[in-house]
Amino acid sequence: MKRWLPQRLAGRLLLLILLALLLGQVVPLLIVADERREQLHEAGLRHSSQRLAITYDLLTQLPESSRPQLLRALSSPQLHYRLAAEPGVSASMDQKINQRTRERLLHAFPEPRPEARFHLIYPQEDCEARWESIQSREERRRHWGCQPWLEASLRLNATQWLNLSIATPHEAQPWAWRIWSSLLISACLITAAVIFFVRQQLRPLKTLSEAARRFALGQSQPLQEQGPEDIREVIHAFNQMQEQVGRQLKERALILAALSHDLRTPLTQMRLRLELLPEGEDREKLIQSLEEMQQLTAMSLDFVRGHQAEPPRSYDLAVLLASLSDDYQDQGQAVSYQGPERFALLGQPQLVKRLVNNLITNALHYAGGAELQLQTSESSLCLVVQDRGPGIPAEERAKVLEPFYRLETSRARHTGGTGLGLAIAHHLVQQTGGQLSLTDRLDGHSGLRVEVRWPLA
Repeated sequence: MKRWLPQRLAGRLLLLILLALLLGQVVPLLIVADERREQLHEAGLRHSSQRLAITYDLLTQLPESSRPQLLRALSSPQLHYRLAAEPGVSASMDQKINQRTRERLLHAFPEPRPEARFHLIYPQEDCEARWESIQSREERRRHWGCQPWLEASLRLNATQWLNLSIATPHEAQPWAWRIWSSLLISACLITAAVIFFVRQQLRPLKTLSEAARRFALGQSQPLQEQGPEDIREVIHAFNQMQEQVGRQLKERALILAALSHDLRTPLTQMRLRLELLPEGEDREKLIQSLEEMQQLTAMSLDFVRGHQAEPPRSYDLAVLLASLSDDYQDQGQAVSYQGPERFALLGQPQLVKRLVNNLITNALHYAGGAELQLQTSESSLCLVVQDRGPGIPAEERAKVLEPFYRLETSRARHTGGTGLGLAIAHHLVQQTGGQLSLTDRLDGHSGLRVEVRWPLA
């Protein structure tokens, strides 16, 4: 059932209101239609008996020569009168009529009542037993499809009978087209009103969801508190969260920036003193450890700067990638680019440049080379950076995107890295509104394939 339900709140509210409207109108309509049908049934019986009584009374007051002319005037497609010497309804047929029905049919005749025979013709064979056993209105409602046609024979005198067949008036269809039209028009009007009302009330939620997506990309902006009271409370809480989280990020960035600045001076002094030491194995190990400290400090700052937003502007991604590839090639690095020569779009070029530099550096560090590819389609843009290194096991790929996580056995045995390279790339991709995934190369060679995919609006 969940698959068929609307996925959005507006759709579910609309469906709920329409169902309530349907039940609220159809149930009373059924009750009114049932009462109307019962009243029409009673009126039909009274009308039939009254017509019989009036016709009988007129015939008894007219001479026999005028009776055929009167019967022709009173006959219609639903009323058939004829005079005969024998009754059209036999005594055996008349015996099937119960006393209650007979009394209702003879109720309109004045005293003394004429000799009368009645016969009910049912639309179905099994209706006779059911209709004759009905004792209450509720039972008649359940068996309304068995409403019978009436035949009657009234004695006019010793030698003449008035035979007639008349259809007991059928109920007017309770589900007439006017009722269906009324329901349809009401549903359309209420649907339009509900759609307008729900959209107006849920518009702040849409604005809130857009603000949450922008906040996930590092773009914080307070929202105006509007809409119903409960939605205003949610917006107020969201604004407070944005302010608190933004303040914490700024404090963390300031602390790390200050720490890096304060560490730079003693690290430089340590490097100068190490350079003055006589050459030897200990000196080289100390210099190497110092370089690792400087690299870790720089990577930590780069990770923090990844949360800082950059206003979007127009740039050419293909030119940026080709330029980076050329720069690395000039430095003697095995970096290549394959893709379109031009591809202009609106985005954050500095963040993208840091992202690509990070992925290239990661590939050069562990595999000694990087292959850049730019793939485009109508709905998305895909940047591929792959190498020919040992790759990353499938069960470790989600973990290496976390800060400071390193594989137990590094991809290159001479170093384990800082554990921030792919984490920084992952954060940068999230800031640009894309998705990063790690897979093996598709051409059968060993190596890591990093895909960064951005949707095209």
